Amino acid sequence: MSINLLDAVGDFLRDYDEVVVSVRKLWKDLQLDQKFKDIEIPDFTGFVEMLKNDERFEFMAPMNFAEIYQSLGEEKKKDREHEMESIGLYGGERVKLKETKLTDELLAEMIEKSVNRMMNALKNAWEKRPQNKDAENRLIEIMRKAEQVKKELDGVIQKLKNKIS
Repeated sequence: MSINLLDAVGDFLRDYDEVVVSVRKLWKDLQLDQKFKDIEIPDFTGFVEMLKNDERFEFMAPMNFAEIYQSLGEEKKKDREHEMESIGLYGGERVKLKETKLTDELLAEMIEKSVNRMMNALKNAWEKRPQNKDAENRLIEIMRKAEQVKKELDGVIQKLKNKIS
């Protein structure tokens, strides 16, 4: 079972539109993909351990939203994490195939995709926002901060692209 699953994960990551992927997103996507319907996928903790024990996979720094949620209690923190995942923003550990080298060109492409994904997720969140003034104000503030981050990252992307040329 494990060998088939790990081979499938490798194939899945080779074809994936991202290079560095949230382990949680990868785990969920594998469960939804019909190509892998006959492969038994363990619970999340078991899945993470399997990946960590296979030399084909490299774990990257986790994406943590803890700073955003530090003032919330555990119950609200979980709710916020589910909200973020529902719009495509996953926290936690990240994984990539070791065989994929992170070049300047690839990094520029990854950052650009990530920024676009973030902006699209926020646009979707705005379209689905609850009719609640507090939630709307919070989302507006997040969108302002995201726009600032986007401007800074656009500069980083340009520097990487100039370095390539």
